[in-house]
Amino acid sequence: MVVEHEKETNRQHVLDQLEEIESLGGEGLMLRKPPSQYEGRRSGSLLNIKTFHDTEGVVIGYVPGKGRHEGSTGALKYKMQSGKAWTRMGPKMRRSPASST
Repeated sequence: MVVEHEKETNRQHVLDQLEEIESLGGEGLMLRKPPSQYEGRRSGSLLNIKTFHDTEGVVIGYVPGKGRHEGSTGALKYKMQSGKAWTRMGPKMRRSPASST
């Protein structure tokens, strides 16, 4: 697969490109140091840029853990200010619930 590359000229150019990509349904941009080559792993020469949306919610319940999480909380159920409800619990929260809030 060939991906189009464009040299960014300044911060505003990056933000304008990000807005355009997101308006087309894209998740974000990947910025690469000019002479670097693709590495099939995390790399200091590649930066992922995307918009982060944050909001408040209330924990309304939990789902018991299954498999390796049996006997502990599998996920928390949240209700957002918008009324939308969702269930999630990532590894960071599972390791240290009090410091993840």
